[in-house]
Amino acid sequence: MSTLKRSIRNYMQVAMVLAFFCLVFLNIAIPIYGDAKSEGYELLEYNQETQILKSHEYEVTLKLRVNAPKGLSSVKVNLPTGKYSLTDVKTVGCTGQAMKDANSNYYIQLKPDTKDNKFAEGENLFSVRYLIQEYKDENKKYDMFLYDALPTNWKVPIQKLNLTLVFPSDFDLSDLQYYGGQYGAQNVQNTLKYKMKDGTLHMTGTHLPANFGITFKAQQKNGYWQGALDNSWTVQMSIILLSITLLLIFLFWFIGGRDPKVGKTVEMHPIEGVTPADIGYLFYGHTRIRDIAVLIVYLATKGYLKIVEYRPKKYTLVPLAEPKDEERYIRTAYNILFEDVYEGRPLEPKMVHPRLRAVRKNIGVSIENGFNAPNMKACTGISKGLRVLSILLLSACMGGVCVLTRLFSYQEIGVTDFLAPTGIIALILIAINIRYDRRYDMDRSSYRTSMMILFAVYAGVIAFGGIRFYMQGGSLLVGAAALLCGLAALVLTLLMKKRGKGNAELVTRLLCMKNFIGQANGVEMAKAGLLHPDYYYEMLPYALAFSQEELWARKFRWIGAKGAEFYEEKAEGNTMVIGHARKRTEQVARDLKTFCRTVENDYHLTNRRRRIF
Repeated sequence: MSTLKRSIRNYMQVAMVLAFFCLVFLNIAIPIYGDAKSEGYELLEYNQETQILKSHEYEVTLKLRVNAPKGLSSVKVNLPTGKYSLTDVKTVGCTGQAMKDANSNYYIQLKPDTKDNKFAEGENLFSVRYLIQEYKDENKKYDMFLYDALPTNWKVPIQKLNLTLVFPSDFDLSDLQYYGGQYGAQNVQNTLKYKMKDGTLHMTGTHLPANFGITFKAQQKNGYWQGALDNSWTVQMSIILLSITLLLIFLFWFIGGRDPKVGKTVEMHPIEGVTPADIGYLFYGHTRIRDIAVLIVYLATKGYLKIVEYRPKKYTLVPLAEPKDEERYIRTAYNILFEDVYEGRPLEPKMVHPRLRAVRKNIGVSIENGFNAPNMKACTGISKGLRVLSILLLSACMGGVCVLTRLFSYQEIGVTDFLAPTGIIALILIAINIRYDRRYDMDRSSYRTSMMILFAVYAGVIAFGGIRFYMQGGSLLVGAAALLCGLAALVLTLLMKKRGKGNAELVTRLLCMKNFIGQANGVEMAKAGLLHPDYYYEMLPYALAFSQEELWARKFRWIGAKGAEFYEEKAEGNTMVIGHARKRTEQVARDLKTFCRTVENDYHLTNRRRRIF
């Protein structure tokens, strides 16, 4: 059955890949084919009248007389290239829709308003009206008038041209120039004729080739254009948005996210009433399979069971004695693990993982019942909710800054322009928070490396909007504000995990124990009489729980500790007891670390297979 499911899954994956490439091909081919079809016509007459307004807007009325072949379904009206806003598109004799090409240049697609979606064969007259709104001129010396009355991207020749430009009464026409030709300067005196009267320019031409363009240019005094589109307000809005977000997250942390203050102590011995199995629940609010693996090592160091590696990374367990002096839930877990197994007889390997699953379930309930007081919560409900809210708020804020960046550079925005950066930043924030919360059971170098990488990615993403502001002519202030506010808000979000008072006290003591295991000096431990084998094995399960096992083992490297009699490795049919070499403590630590990781990995792999099949 599993083979059949894998085959079906493989076929589905191949089908999805083929469908993806088909969609890509269609997205590329259809526009090309459509453009090719739309150019099979004659442009008999091109009549354009442009009213130039003081607000740096152009009201354009365009009339086209087209000789349409049979089956013509669309006509592409090319508009000036560059950045501006196109609005108020109206058509007569057809339907029109403003669109953008691959280079983000505007054009209007004209389509017939008929049942068969085809233009009538022969002459057709189309009328198009639209408004071009130019953006604010950033030049501080003068204001520029630059207008492509006839764009160079028309793909068909023009039989007859009529251009009319109506200028404002105070427009300075002394510097007015025009350029015409096919992709460069040409002699067009015999092609174009113009006359100026009462602030109105009339230009005519005949038999213009394809890709022929006409551009008008004139300098005006600085400040001539009044009321042009200006998006510089987005800079102030970005800073305000970042400041408000940071203030709200600070209030969330101050109200419900601060940990209780607990004094630190020196913890050189296991805390009474806290076993390695309790560590996961105290730190994270749930019992992990990692805690069960460490509990097995704990029971082995006490002499209650033996760990046998019968093949590389294949383990079984041998019961030796019932843990009568341990907590009740540990005795129950031992009985579940070795039910119907005689002392000295190994547990069947195939029964290890099912029973570990049962042990985890039972211990999880028992530990939760033991720490069910409100002040023993690993994370209060209000702090958890405020943390989630802070992540959403910070992600939305950074997504909003990205949208404001596009507005600042006069680009059109869509839903994805907000959702994409918001989603990416939310995922990065979640990853950083998860990594931060798991710092207790990671070695310092791995934790620091992973956090540095995640912080660098996060800083790069949030600074991207500010860099774009600067590249578009804006100030670096937005980038600096985004970086500072984003990092400060992230730190507050990480700290926004308030523990109950009792939980905070136990966790602080456990962290003090972790610091002692990792930082204690061997000479000082020797003076305190702690460098002896029994103490090494007493603290070893806690060192494993905090990923400090090798640091702990190095302190006992030369003490002549007895071998780990609770751990055996069978090689080629012979039993070899680990622990006879002089540096046996480090080898024992590595072997037990491998055992815990193997138990954890096999457990998760088995669970995934059970969920899938």
